[in-house]
Amino acid sequence: MTDSGSVLSLLVLVWIGYFLIHSLLASHRIKYYILSQHPGFTSCYRLAYNIVAVVTLIPVVLIHALYDSRPIFQWPGLLSELSLSLIVFATLGFIWSLKYYDLQAFTGINTCLNRNSATPKDRLTISPLHRFVRHPWYLFALIIIWSREQSQMELISSTMVTIYFWLFGKISG
Repeated sequence: MTDSGSVLSLLVLVWIGYFLIHSLLASHRIKYYILSQHPGFTSCYRLAYNIVAVVTLIPVVLIHALYDSRPIFQWPGLLSELSLSLIVFATLGFIWSLKYYDLQAFTGINTCLNRNSATPKDRLTISPLHRFVRHPWYLFALIIIWSREQSQMELISSTMVTIYFWLFGKISG
């Protein structure tokens, strides 16, 4: 597949597939259906969901890695320094916010490993950033993806992720 239009179309389709899988597995209806069919899987559902989320990103990463796409937008002069500063700021903000979450609970490792012991119901944990923005991790991701130089492929991925965050935030909240 050497035609750039077909590669770009494939990228859009792969993103749509990823978002559909991600959203369907996150929906209560699908989750409860799967768990009704496999009740022993209940304690590991969140971990499996996160593993599927990572594994299903592999095709996106492969398309980006295998297809050479030149930048169509580059930050000029001092704006490139500002761009890098925004990326560093967002990355540090994301890392800082991690301390407010129990990552083993968030990823589902705790409940899966401790499936035979009684585990308390998950509590909602928020960071101080939630005072200012509903989804801090979405915000940091958006800052990072839109502060970079954009090739055709990156522009498509940035746009697809932005649309998904907007839709997912509207639907889920």
